[in-house]
Amino acid sequence: MQTDEEIRNIEAFRAIIERIINDGETDLCERYMHPDMVIRRYGLASTTALLIPDFKPTSGGGGVTGFKAGLQQLRSAFPDWNHRVDKIVAKDDWVSGTWTLSCTHQGVFMGIAPTHRSISMNEAGFIRFVEGRMVEGWFIGDELALVRQLGVDCIVPKAG
Repeated sequence: MQTDEEIRNIEAFRAIIERIINDGETDLCERYMHPDMVIRRYGLASTTALLIPDFKPTSGGGGVTGFKAGLQQLRSAFPDWNHRVDKIVAKDDWVSGTWTLSCTHQGVFMGIAPTHRSISMNEAGFIRFVEGRMVEGWFIGDELALVRQLGVDCIVPKAG
């Protein structure tokens, strides 16, 4: 049986994915996210370095401010960005989940002009909550699948 804390954290997890990210209700960020939260996103930085070695991402800083800036950039490139939550598991102050992203590339993304291609990508995340607010998140997605669906050739440099 789940504790009250776990139930509250699952509700916050769903609100972050479905209401803030999917629906763009960024006014809810302060309710569900600590101002100084830390997000660790694995995969995208490595993929970007392979594709566009000279790419310089714009940064809105860390915490909620950086999250909102990043979300705005994604929504500019993929206005129909949508996560479908597949699984959620909670234990104490941690919630983990898997979801499927679907969207259409309609704006510039990492220097790549709009392709108008449909994208689908699997992702997973682990979020730690304190008093119902996200304080840290660890995320990984199949970013290589994302860029391949955009039609970008990915050439891995030879070692040595």
